[in-house]
Amino acid sequence: MMKKVLLTLVLMFLVVSPAMALDLGGYVGPIQFKYNNWDYGTIYNPGTSFDLGGQGTGVTNSYGIFEVTQILGQTSGGGTMTLWTPTASESLKGYFYGLTDDKVSLNAFGQGTIYSIGGVIEMYLGPQNLTPNVGPGLIPTLGNAPSDIWNVTDGNLFLKANFVPGASLTDSTTTYAQQINSIANPLIGSGLAYLDIVGGSAAGMFAQGDYLNGSADLKLQANYNGPGPYNWTAESFDPVRGRVIPEPASMILMGIGLVGAARLRRRA
Repeated sequence: MMKKVLLTLVLMFLVVSPAMALDLGGYVGPIQFKYNNWDYGTIYNPGTSFDLGGQGTGVTNSYGIFEVTQILGQTSGGGTMTLWTPTASESLKGYFYGLTDDKVSLNAFGQGTIYSIGGVIEMYLGPQNLTPNVGPGLIPTLGNAPSDIWNVTDGNLFLKANFVPGASLTDSTTTYAQQINSIANPLIGSGLAYLDIVGGSAAGMFAQGDYLNGSADLKLQANYNGPGPYNWTAESFDPVRGRVIPEPASMILMGIGLVGAARLRRRA
């Protein structure tokens, strides 16, 4: 009898423990990660124009670090509500890397578009000790994560996602589309990307395929200005949108645990 009781408790603990890693109060529905980002990227001169046909420049043209300042949900009336804010011991921080520019079209006033390919984003759950003030550091080689000098990765991997094509309606390879004014003072611009979740402890919390006819799970928007502090090219903000769902594996485990508990009650 004791072994069966312990088995039931273990199963129920397995259900509860992933959710307790970041408590959203049982919320299910549309979600927004609000963030602050520090970006280091290539600044092109006015009049720059090239099209590399989906091959990219072969080097990292943009990478950076970020911290999540809020997680917002949606109320029944369509407004927003705060589900989570960071504490000293629990924060969400990360970096993105692997973006290489493929198409650039800037007019004589520095206004135009920059289309990039590739891209990876990693988000970690850990203590609140991100240090953007150390500056951008060394530019990582294409496809490799930057050397972490900012305390990004001193927690557990919460989410990992790849940038996927779909940011541009006119180009099938673009994973990150920017509208920019490179000679404005300060530099201003905006960006759009879609993300496909490929790993992390919270991967099962989010709906799969809500965007781009099923090929993307999250939508990233950015508004930025620069130059940023500590030698970063720019700072950016705005939401990453997705949807929280009940985790299927957790639901199965909960069902097993409840069945085991019911059997024990009947035998008692």
